[in-house]
Amino acid sequence: MGAGYVLRGGPAGAITENFNSMGVGGTEAPGNGTHTYWSVNVSNVERATNLFAANAFPANGGFNGGPWPDSGLTPETDRALGVYGGAVGDNPRSLTMMITNLTGADLTRFLLRFDVEVWVVRNSGPQRYGGLQASFSTDNLTWRDLGNAFEAIFQYPNTSENSSSNYWVNGNDPAHSQRNIGGWVENVFVPQGQVFYLRFDAHGPTLTDPDGTGPYVNRQIGVALDNLYLEADSPIAPPSVVIPAASLGFHQGTFSFTLPTTEPGRLYTLEFSPALPTA
Repeated sequence: MGAGYVLRGGPAGAITENFNSMGVGGTEAPGNGTHTYWSVNVSNVERATNLFAANAFPANGGFNGGPWPDSGLTPETDRALGVYGGAVGDNPRSLTMMITNLTGADLTRFLLRFDVEVWVVRNSGPQRYGGLQASFSTDNLTWRDLGNAFEAIFQYPNTSENSSSNYWVNGNDPAHSQRNIGGWVENVFVPQGQVFYLRFDAHGPTLTDPDGTGPYVNRQIGVALDNLYLEADSPIAPPSVVIPAASLGFHQGTFSFTLPTTEPGRLYTLEFSPALPTA
């Protein structure tokens, strides 16, 4: 991954991504061009190959979401970013993004919202399901599952299609999409200037089984991430600090005073001027 997204404080500094800049036909993949801050995990290997662009069937990788030319759905310029499940034992598959905290303060929480869409389904059994689960990390190694509020699950019955075929569904249709997933991610700590990571796992064991019967986590559903939004709290200006007059002292040519701090853990910097202002 490249330099990544930059997160600043407040709505004006939020991150938004609709993936439409991947271009017509999804010609720009994660790891390339303006999307160097995304990677695709396939079989526990981070890469940006085997992408689902406009090919008929994405048997082994991630994809640039649809619609695609041969799907008959429009507009083609409405892109999404997703992964298609592999064979049994070949999961997890995921999308990973990198973000730099430039909010001006240590990041302790942030707002995360996103849409999840299904654009292609392949028949492979009754009541299969799939989806995306969001996780958080500060090192891209140890991950924290963000819970059910940050996941989307789709369940599909068996179809009349044969086991080697696939069929397109409209990911913008309410029946094949879930919108505005997420909320505030609390209890994180990312120092100012440091990076953190978000991962969206597809078809993995962290997904909630919709009917509890298992084990049909469907490697045959192509799920895509769209309309991603991240917002951090606006930086809070530190309160002014007043030097108590009783603390002022001058002894043997040394001037001294004490400052009461107001917030534990905050770094204070003393500034001075050799001359007082005239007004």
